[in-house]
Amino acid sequence: MYDHIGLKVGDLAASVRFYAAALGPLGHVVSSQDETVAGLGPKDAPALWLYQAKSAAGGARSCSNGSNE
Repeated sequence: MYDHIGLKVGDLAASVRFYAAALGPLGHVVSSQDETVAGLGPKDAPALWLYQAKSAAGGARSCSNGSNE
């Protein structure tokens, strides 16, 4: 079981709106937020943390198996 999950995002405000709407029906709310981080989860128990990425690319990474296919 996970205690919490952290994601780097390119647009913190847009990500907070998305996850708040997606997780709201499960009873999750924005429990903590400032200009660089937001925590969502059950009231007073944030489990999903969104971090503003330093670059516009956010936390995106590409995975490769080494082939050029």
